[in-house]
Amino acid sequence: MKIDRYSNVSEKGVSISFLDPANTFKGWKTTFSDAGSWLEYDRVDFGRGRSKRMILNARSANGGTLEFRANRVDGPLIASLSVPSGQAWGSVSAPVLAKQKGVQNLYVVAKDNGPIEVDWVQFQ
Repeated sequence: MKIDRYSNVSEKGVSISFLDPANTFKGWKTTFSDAGSWLEYDRVDFGRGRSKRMILNARSANGGTLEFRANRVDGPLIASLSVPSGQAWGSVSAPVLAKQKGVQNLYVVAKDNGPIEVDWVQFQ
């Protein structure tokens, strides 16, 4: 999922911008700056619930954790991914803790003050 395909965001602590303002064709990123800030994907089709891992392409100068939850900000925890500190983009992964089936809303929730920048999210 491209991070810019979101449906809703918290009132503060989340911003959407270009990955590279000089080359807008590279796409978008989401930046989480406040603990508790969130982004929602509406109507994600989890199919038969066979995903075992979640992969995130992200970076964070200070490091931080993002939680992925079903249907609401405090819903069932699907996965928790820790983004290491650093300036380079990289993929991190974690096991899916609570498999979801069918169509659900997906919330990405920042557990730490950021910034945590996210390019894309993938289930495997």
